[in-house]
Formats: sequence, C-alpha cells, structure tokens
Amino acid sequence: MPEMQKGIQYVDSHTHQQTGDVSVIAIRNLIVGHDPESPDAFPFCSVGVHPWYWRKADMGQLRAWAGHPSVKAIGECGLDRLTDTPLAGQWPVFRQQIALSEAVQKPLIIHCVRAFPEIVAEHKAQQPTQPWVMHGFNNRQSFLDLMLDAGLYISLGAALLRADSPASAAIARIPADRLLLETDDKSLSISAVYADAAGRLGWSLPELAAQVRANAGTVFGV
Repeated sequence: MPEMQKGIQYVDSHTHQQTGDVSVIAIRNLIVGHDPESPDAFPFCSVGVHPWYWRKADMGQLRAWAGHPSVKAIGECGLDRLTDTPLAGQWPVFRQQIALSEAVQKPLIIHCVRAFPEIVAEHKAQQPTQPWVMHGFNNRQSFLDLMLDAGLYISLGAALLRADSPASAAIARIPADRLLLETDDKSLSISAVYADAAGRLGWSLPELAAQVRANAGTVFGV
C-alpha cells in the first residue's frame, strides 16, 4: 500500500471510515437512521438517507442536521435497482433530498445502481443550482458521457485499483476540474487511490492532489 507522501493534502470525497490522519480531508458520510454518530463528531461530513435504508428515514432529523457547519453535502442519496425497494418507493425520498440540497445550498452526493438515465433525466428536470457528485462510478462509457454532459462531478474509488474496471478506463475521459477521489466503505488508504489515479493520468502525485483539492474546494467548500 502506498504510504502517505509528506506535504500532500489528500481529499477523500466520500468515506464511511474514520481517519485521524491530518494529511486527509475526509468527507465522512452519515446515513440518517442507520449510523449512530452525529455531525458533531466530525470536522467534515455529509448527511443523507441512503436508498437501502429509506424505511428508517427520519427526514426531520436530516433537515435539522443539514444546516450544521460540519455538513458539507447532502447524501448519499439516490436510486438503486438492486435493493429490495421498488424505485417507486425510493423516488419521494430522493426528491426530498434534492430539494433539501437546494434549500441549504449544499451539494448532493448521488448513489446510483442501474438507474443512470433516470438520475440524469431528473437532473435535467430539476435544473439544480448545487453540484451533484456521482460517487463510486464504475460503469460503462455511455453512462459516463451522459453524466458529463449533464455537468455532474465524478468520484472514483477502489475500482481504480483493478486494471480491467470501467473506472480505470473512465478516469482519462473525466475533465480535470470535475474529478474527485474516495474510499467509500472500503478498507484501503486514500493514498492508494491517488497513486493509481496519478499513474493512469500520467500526472505527478502533487499535481493530482492539488487538482482534486481545488475541485473539493469548489464543490464542498473545504
């Protein structure tokens, strides 16, 4: 596993892990109704109702947390065709979080499984003023093109470490100013993701870290 290089500031745009490493700016995801912590426990976090846990959703709690200064984004939220809830049940909770993102003027982190056209169509219909981040992207080029055309930011994670993954092919197509990197729920160091991404792009690690840091500043204000 690559070691953290001294003097480099890494941004982990979406993680379910805790880190005490001062070289990492981590956006810790809190799933309302599932995770026991509150935004008070983290310097930076996102809060949302994941489509897997929408039945436990406490939208009042989500709205109360949304304005917390540690909360830098709403989500992850979205649509998932592989969970046991039909999309018809997921849509209302997703749309409430889109509206909340706009109300509190914070970006939206998207979870999407087999619903990319629906997500892009909703973005077009809603015309949000806040950035949308497609987290953990690892799918076909045609879906990537749809999201890039819609103006979404793309966050890549552990799939980059597999040479034959769609994510490893996608990274060269993502505009530099719309790329983010993450660990999600995987037990790996964010430095491994950055090292692989830098190698695939032919960039130095400091160059990549500076670009992602600037992107995170634009999206999350961190």
